[in-house]
Amino acid sequence: MINIIKKICSLNNIVCDSSMAATGGDINRSFVLKAGDTRYFLKMNSASDFPLMFVKEAEGLDALRQQALLKVPEVLASGELDEQQYLLLEYIEQAAPDDNFWEAFAKGLAALHQTSHSFFGWHSTNYIGSLVQQNEWAETWPSFYTIQRIIPLTKNLFNKSFFDKKLCSSNKCNSCF
Repeated sequence: MINIIKKICSLNNIVCDSSMAATGGDINRSFVLKAGDTRYFLKMNSASDFPLMFVKEAEGLDALRQQALLKVPEVLASGELDEQQYLLLEYIEQAAPDDNFWEAFAKGLAALHQTSHSFFGWHSTNYIGSLVQQNEWAETWPSFYTIQRIIPLTKNLFNKSFFDKKLCSSNKCNSCF
């Protein structure tokens, strides 16, 4: 693992003094890289298991950063190396929230959700964790959320035998699965 981190640093002109595994994620290997006084956050995963996962995440982060009053990490690089994909991000230091944190967070989140378009969706498929997330355009939020989120997740649960179709009390359910 150290060798690939060194290669990623070299490709991105980072003279890495140290790397430390970061905790908190479920499917990616994550590291905090230190280069002098600068820190970076690196995420890695299999390029073949989750094709373009970090390219899609970078697109989403860039879109959020353009619209948000909230702090969103800057995407520094993404790519593939030795059958691994990686996403190199600005490191944001964890800190205790100040007295105005929740109010500022609420205002930032509200501002983000005031961004409006004539359709709901996204220009490409991406991921939610390890699951592929479809984002086809819909005219209304309820239709988007139902067709692109609820039904695919429910199908996935049925396909993995977490639910039995007999539990569905509506005849409409059968047409979804």
